[in-house]
Amino acid sequence: MGFMAGRTATETQYKAIGKIDSVKRRMMKPSRPHDEVVVELLQNDPAFADEYLSAALEEVNQPGGREALLAALRHIAEARKA
Repeated sequence: MGFMAGRTATETQYKAIGKIDSVKRRMMKPSRPHDEVVVELLQNDPAFADEYLSAALEEVNQPGGREALLAALRHIAEARKA
């Protein structure tokens, strides 16, 4: 009998996937919320804040643009108060 004797391909695949997922969980750092990362970038790079706001203003009339502008303003305000 071959390597997979007594097992279906599906059982072997699920076992391999489980091992990969286990390794990934150990290797991956916990993710951070997007808003938190953007605020940190804005705090560390004032020039980025100008570009970020300019881009949001350019797209204000696009679908979702108003919401994006409000989010950009909130991010910049949070970055400045810290």
